[in-house]
Order: sequence, then structure tokens, then C-alpha cells
Amino acid sequence: MSTDGDTWSAPATGEAAAPPPLPPLWRRVVDVILSPGRLMEAVAREPRWLGAFLLGAALVALAGWLIPVEVYRESFRAMSLETGNEIPPSAAGVARTLGLVFSPIVWAIWTFLTAGMATVAFAFVFGDEGTFKQYLAATAHALLIPALGGLVTVPLRIAAGDFRMTLSVGSVLSGVLSPGYLLNVLRGLDLFVLLGMAVLAVGATRIDPRRGWGSAFSALLLFSLLFASVFAFFQ
Repeated sequence: MSTDGDTWSAPATGEAAAPPPLPPLWRRVVDVILSPGRLMEAVAREPRWLGAFLLGAALVALAGWLIPVEVYRESFRAMSLETGNEIPPSAAGVARTLGLVFSPIVWAIWTFLTAGMATVAFAFVFGDEGTFKQYLAATAHALLIPALGGLVTVPLRIAAGDFRMTLSVGSVLSGVLSPGYLLNVLRGLDLFVLLGMAVLAVGATRIDPRRGWGSAFSALLLFSLLFASVFAFFQ
């Protein structure tokens, strides 16, 4: 049984050809990685989003909780040396607490904003068939990938002594490109987020089979690039 209240149920007699119901949440977590096409086909038919959304928020909070306050202190020491501004030791604990409180809120905003942009782009601009609820369900499941990716990066953040560390296009190319705006933009393109957008593009093709994966992913990649370009100005 999933947190959505989904359960496996055998088809009634004479309905053997009916499509299978949406699998329980644990199975959807597996399928979003191993079989995103099958998952998104089920999500498009039965767009339940709450369980995946709550799980994603919990995973993000868990990733923050697993990072000890010592890592925050080490990060702030490095920032003090870099900027020349003294940061009080108490700031580390405050930053960690605020991160735990606000990370689920940011997750909620990001999920609904992404679903809204996908709805506007595909349903209104491109004329695809689909509802906001369908794109919200697809988004909530696709973003489980960056939520799980946050757990993967926890050991790397602890080892590096940097709670801000991510696996991004910029981190891959940091030895090639000089520090500057372009590198900051590429640092905003998290690899796990890009994988999530690739899965969401699969969802768009299942919501409306006329939509090709390439065009769907290109649109979502453009959104990600625009966000990264804006945030790069503040770095």
C-alpha cells in the first residue's frame, strides 16, 4: 500500500485487457529509475501526485539532516577566508536548522512551478492534450530522481566539507572553464535535475503521444537553463 492509498487489485472478470492500476509508491520509486516509460504511462492514466510529492519533500529534508553541523562550520570558515568577512560560529547551526525547515517548502514551490510551466508550455503553447493534474503527477514522480540524488551527494558533501556541493555540469567542467558567469550557469545545471527533466519529458510523451521526447526535453532543458542563468547573477 502506498501513501496515496494505492493498492494492487486484480482485474474483475471480463476486464483482463484493462490497463494495470497505478502501482504502489515503493514500486513507483523503482520504476522512475528503471522503467520511467511504464511508470509515466500509468501516471498519465491515473495522475496521483501526493504520495510522490511528500516522499520527495521528506528525502530532501533527510539529506539535509544527514549533513552534520561541522560541515556547515567548515563551509563557513572557507567562505570567511574567501571573502575576508568574519562569520560567527553560531551561523552554522542556524543555517542547518533553516535548511531543514525551508527545504520542504522550496521543494513544494519547485514542484508546482515546474508542473505549471510544463502545463503552460505543452498544453497551451504547443497545444498538447493534458491537464495540470497530469503534469503535476508526472513532475512529482520525475523529481524523485533529484531528491534521491541529494542523498547520493551527502557523503561527497561531508568528505568535501561543503554543504553546498552538487554534481552539476559546472562541477564536471570546472577544470576546463575559467571562473565566471558561464561556469556559474553550468553549476546551476544539476545532473540529477537534468535526469529528472528527461523523465518528465517521457511523461509529456505519455500524456500526449503526439509529443516527441526530443522536443519535450528541449523545452524543459530551456527552462532549467533560464533558471540557472538567473541564479548565476547572484553568485
